[in-house]
Amino acid sequence: MSNILACLILETDTGIPLYSHFFDKELKANPNLVPQKIRSREIKMVHEMGKHTVFSALVTQETPDVKEILKKFRDRIEDVYNDGLKRGEGNFADFVILDNIVKEIFLE
Repeated sequence: MSNILACLILETDTGIPLYSHFFDKELKANPNLVPQKIRSREIKMVHEMGKHTVFSALVTQETPDVKEILKKFRDRIEDVYNDGLKRGEGNFADFVILDNIVKEIFLE
């Protein structure tokens, strides 16, 4: 898990974050560091395409388990929020449920 610094759900067409959860304390305190750390290659973004959104992780290095975790995350979110995602609603009404899914998938 220490390899994964954050998970995000991005709008497919614009890349705008619809949801983000930072595990790394430095990035959580200052998310504006993300572009700088990507440019300096300190971190990478790994993506998993969903039916309606893109599921991403910020990582220190890309490993096979990151893709597997992202797939589990995508599958759970698309199952729980299926109707809203189909309608193109980028808001997740109940962030408590979403946060609980993140904890279950990424911190198990």
